[in-house]
Amino acid sequence: MAGDTTFSISYWSKPVFSSFPESYAYDFAVNTSTGGNRLLFGASKISKKVAVCCTSPFNGSTVFSESNWNHVVYTRSGSTGTFYVNGVSQGTVTASYTLASNDRWTLGGEYDTDSITDELAGQMDEVAIWDETLSSADVTALYNSG
Repeated sequence: MAGDTTFSISYWSKPVFSSFPESYAYDFAVNTSTGGNRLLFGASKISKKVAVCCTSPFNGSTVFSESNWNHVVYTRSGSTGTFYVNGVSQGTVTASYTLASNDRWTLGGEYDTDSITDELAGQMDEVAIWDETLSSADVTALYNSG
């Protein structure tokens, strides 16, 4: 996926906020080979909403449930990244990062240099990556399919 600017990531998440070891927990992360941040998304322990780092830090509006599964989707089309929670768009960010072949892709945390940090406390399921930008109708269909 090096250099790719058109893709989508989807998964189900069931966080346990009281067990987050840090202020944020990242479900999915792409870091540089030296631990720099390209794309991190997960949730804030305080607001319990989607949190995105880094080129355009962003917090969503939908509060995650701890008792039910939450469906999360990120789509990128060119320089626009769009986040969805439970089929509802949380907004867009400027996607100015470039993916490299030696990037570190991580589920349930993110790399700071050589160590995993910002670990997710909870569960993830049905992680999927597409080499295309899913439409809002596609995102809704995925969410409704449970």
